[in-house]
Amino acid sequence: MTKNTCAFVILPSARFLHVSVRLWNPTLSQRESIDSAKSKIVHFIRHGQGYHNFIDGIAKEAGAIISDVDDYDVAVQENRFYIKPQLQDPPLTAEGYADAKKLQVLVANSNKQFFNPKLFIVSPLRRATQTALFGFNRYISQKEKDEKMEIAVIALESCREQCGIYYSDKRSDVCDISIEFPRVNYEHINSNEDIMWKKHSRESATEMLSRQEEFLSFIRSRTEADEMVVVTHSGWLSVLTNCMLTIEEPGQSESIQSMFATGEMRSLLLTWRD
Repeated sequence: MTKNTCAFVILPSARFLHVSVRLWNPTLSQRESIDSAKSKIVHFIRHGQGYHNFIDGIAKEAGAIISDVDDYDVAVQENRFYIKPQLQDPPLTAEGYADAKKLQVLVANSNKQFFNPKLFIVSPLRRATQTALFGFNRYISQKEKDEKMEIAVIALESCREQCGIYYSDKRSDVCDISIEFPRVNYEHINSNEDIMWKKHSRESATEMLSRQEEFLSFIRSRTEADEMVVVTHSGWLSVLTNCMLTIEEPGQSESIQSMFATGEMRSLLLTWRD
């Protein structure tokens, strides 16, 4: 997804959760006043560069015209490389790991007033999980050592990229990725194989928004964590920020709703108004 606005028609129910958002610019008094049952500090991150992003860039530099399509026949006619099985669930490139390393530096230079998450949520797609575990490995390890606590890293289907047609958005079997990433909790994923992904059809607007409803309900339910990290994808983030959340301050719209760069982190305060 390449546009900075919602790619879907905004359904009448899209804002029914009544979740508002603003940039997180903390002060001590702001943090102390947060009610974890109604508000969450969420550090949203787009994964670092994956091999599909790298190939996409090469194709465009060579003059290829690649549109955002949800139709399988059109994808085949355009010779979309994303429909190649060899590109299933691609990992980070070297540049992608460099993106994640910038997160290490960002966290190291942050104080606890700005960055002190108690929960990490990742898309189960490999590139997002790698970004989280590499970018925050030192933080998580130090937190466990200092506070003698385990920081949960939870994989959720509800924050994965729009799925279908493109193999780059088809996840690996849980039996394989759970071995590859033993620190990640996959108990919230209900099937070993990726039954969400369809070869000939793209996920619909209704399905995508329903997943985001599920995601927002899940993070609200985590009353033990008023702050968390979510590592996910550009298309998913564009739909969330443009279709599901109400901007509290109009002047912040561009900063919140524009497309995320690879490896970019935006710290937001979400508040449920019901």
